[in-house]
Amino acid sequence: MEYINSYFYYIFTFSFSIISSWIYSKKAKFRLGKAEKFIYALLITVPVIILQGFRYKVGTDYMSYASLSQGFAESNQTYVSWYINEPLFLILSRISYSISGGNPYFFFLVDAIIENIILFKIADYYKKEIDLPILYMLYYGLCFPFFLNAERQGLAVLIIWYSLRYVDEGKFIKFLICLVTATLVHNTAIVCIVFYLFDALQRSSIKKRLKKIILVIMAFSPLFMNIFVDVLGRIQFFNKYMRYLNDGSTDTANLNFIFSFAMGLILALGYFNQLKNIREFSRWVFLYELQMLSFLLTGYMAWAFRMAYYFYFGLMFAYAAVEKMLKKPFNKAIFFGITLAFSLFHFTYKFYIQGNCDIFPYQFVWNR
Repeated sequence: MEYINSYFYYIFTFSFSIISSWIYSKKAKFRLGKAEKFIYALLITVPVIILQGFRYKVGTDYMSYASLSQGFAESNQTYVSWYINEPLFLILSRISYSISGGNPYFFFLVDAIIENIILFKIADYYKKEIDLPILYMLYYGLCFPFFLNAERQGLAVLIIWYSLRYVDEGKFIKFLICLVTATLVHNTAIVCIVFYLFDALQRSSIKKRLKKIILVIMAFSPLFMNIFVDVLGRIQFFNKYMRYLNDGSTDTANLNFIFSFAMGLILALGYFNQLKNIREFSRWVFLYELQMLSFLLTGYMAWAFRMAYYFYFGLMFAYAAVEKMLKKPFNKAIFFGITLAFSLFHFTYKFYIQGNCDIFPYQFVWNR
């Protein structure tokens, strides 16, 4: 009973946020004042901030983060030495601990506020091109539960997603600032420099050759990874992520690969003609390919599975764009139902039934 109650609490919170985003997207067609926009931002984000920020022992690494927050504030040199290359995480933990008067759990609330503000800023920036309820639905079903476990990477992923607006605008310096910021929260974010490089190469005369190289790398990736995994594992910068390897990781990756392949197949078979006319389409395809590659490489590089979350942006935005382009109510309803089924199945099977990331049962921090 405790688990099923927690399940419906998640669903209710997600639904409230998604419905609020739908109302906001309708209202946003007209000119909104700052006060009205702020109210809608609160309606969309506050329920999820409460869910994410006031939880207790929800998420596999919850107690580890609470311990780190306290250790950083108390200048525990062992803890500090572990994360010296990720100083923004260290600083955020210290600030959270200080302003809360020594509450190690306050870090989760601060992190939740920052993440959900960034997500709203992303959705608001692209609201004319994508369907906001679809974006939020996929985020809550596919990514949010993982971010209850991977606090640092969740924040880094959202910063990277936000930085893509500067790729669209051709503002490399601003993109670089976001990239560096994300990397100082979680070092793996550095690989996302490929986002800007890909767009630059797309505009060059060698882009066809580049696409062929990418396909070859994907086809022979297991062979390449067998050669390079030992070398990469010896590099201090990445070595600490090797501890994420655990029994069943390859099975989990295969399941995610099949699931994401099915989502991509739906788009390819039914909506390719609409999507290919969008200027960001090639980037979304590129991100989707990187996402699938990350799942394939999990058996060869322990942290490859986690890298996929940087690339979920492509699949999520492609779905949100299709919903926006459909005109007939019946077609929109069918597509919405397909997306809802994908999102709900992923959340229910992976996190509720399989128990990944330990987000069940849910309890508030004041009930500990």
